[in-house]
Amino acid sequence: MLVDLTHATTQWSYGGTLLAVTDAKAIHPDLDNFNGADLFAQGDQHCLVISPAAAGAYLGCLTYDIDLELEVLTSGTPIHGIDKTPDTGVFQTGACTFHDQSATGMIVGDT
Repeated sequence: MLVDLTHATTQWSYGGTLLAVTDAKAIHPDLDNFNGADLFAQGDQHCLVISPAAAGAYLGCLTYDIDLELEVLTSGTPIHGIDKTPDTGVFQTGACTFHDQSATGMIVGDT
């Protein structure tokens, strides 16, 4: 869900639902939903980074282009993805975020 904060009045308003359970299931039927959403900008382009989730575990990171004025994803498919850890029995438990000084542009939390 996308919400907007009007700083002058400190009021929140609903912007829309960007991704739903059906979008997660379209990626893989075992996914429950998405978690750990974050917005970032590179120049004039805004992006949403989010983790698909199943059974309480975050399973990598997906990045989508977003139009903040229209409050919609500009494409139904991710523009970038980072897979979950390949180590058996190890699950990514932290959210992903963008950092312009990292080698990949992404920081993936794993505790």
